[in-house]
Formats: sequence, C-alpha cells, structure tokens
Amino acid sequence: CRLLELMGDEVLLPRIVPIMCRTEPADPDPARQREREADGKRAEADIADFYAAAEKRLENKMYLENMFSVADIALFLDILFANRLGGPPLDPYPGLCSWYARVAERPSVAAVVAEIAEADRLLSA
Repeated sequence: CRLLELMGDEVLLPRIVPIMCRTEPADPDPARQREREADGKRAEADIADFYAAAEKRLENKMYLENMFSVADIALFLDILFANRLGGPPLDPYPGLCSWYARVAERPSVAAVVAEIAEADRLLSA
C-alpha cells in the first residue's frame, strides 16, 4: 500500500509542480513566461502518461488495492489538484475516471473536496 501511495506523492506530484504557476500572475519577463508555459505543456504530457499507467494499474479493480486505502486517498488528491490546475482530463482513461468518481463519492472524501472547493472560492473572491 505504501508503495502505491508513493505513486501519487513521489511520481505524480513532481509532474504537477510545473503547472502550479497557472495560479500565479504571468511572469513580467515574456521569455520566462513562455518557458513556464512550455514547461506546463511538457508536464501535461507527463501527467497524461502517468494517467495511462494508472489506468492499467486499475484494470478490473475497484481501488488501487483490493480495498479503499491511503494509496487511493493520496492519488485522488493529487489528481484533484492537477484537475484544479487545468491538467489533462481523465476522459481518455475510463477506468481511472470511474475510480476517481468512486473515490469522490465516499462521504469522507466528498467532505474534503467540498472544503477545498470552498477554500478555492474564498481565495478567488
């Protein structure tokens, strides 16, 4: 389970870092801004590659392990974060998309997602 949790924390999260700048104002230096945007596009491709691998991992499974675990929580939150930053959509990965929806429906996860959405709303006001 811990190794699967690391998939989110140590493999996916570093791929998300280059798109984090999407929440910041544009860089005043046009060259640096173009570089940030190019880094973001490369990161999106890396994230999509990760999604494809996760899709295979989830084949015929309800959760990453045979039951809901901390690995599902870690991966879900990283994907939620990537989605909030405009990362690649899950639609091309039906197994991953179903897993994501299944995890999001859990009451404990839904509560956290609602808290994050409220924080986003307050910070964006």
